[in-house]
Amino acid sequence: MANPFGAPEVTMKSIGFILFSAGLILAAVPAQAQSSGQTSFDLETHGDGTAFYFTLKGATEHNPTLTVPADTEIMVTITNTGDVPHNFCDSFDGECSDYVQTTGEKATFMFKSGSTAGTYYCLPHRPTGMVGTIAIAGQSSTPEKKSPGTELVGISIALVGAALVLRRK
Repeated sequence: MANPFGAPEVTMKSIGFILFSAGLILAAVPAQAQSSGQTSFDLETHGDGTAFYFTLKGATEHNPTLTVPADTEIMVTITNTGDVPHNFCDSFDGECSDYVQTTGEKATFMFKSGSTAGTYYCLPHRPTGMVGTIAIAGQSSTPEKKSPGTELVGISIALVGAALVLRRK
């Protein structure tokens, strides 16, 4: 049947070609990366003679897990909340920040995260538990159920499109 407006006629083959093309594009596009993590942290150091720990500035959780991107420069600023000397060290390269020795004193430390999880700690108080975990964003110790993903959906759409293009009238 002729189109009275002069527009091209839509056929099953043209729909099939569109689906095939869209499916291939969808299958080729990489899936979104999981959470990228943070690249800077403000930590406070605490010590009362018996308990030594870090907290995120304004928070109360002792030695919180820091989630960072893999193989990325990370900046940590530590602020002393007392008069016990502390520093910040990372397990990726074993380097440490300068010590903060008095209330309000700050030190900033840069390090490169690894590709797997690590730890951070205060060198003199590590034996007493002033140690936290550095997790790598997107990595999990528990298996996750994953959806089929955009690749599988794209391939399925491309196959439907190919079937429409190749079908006989």
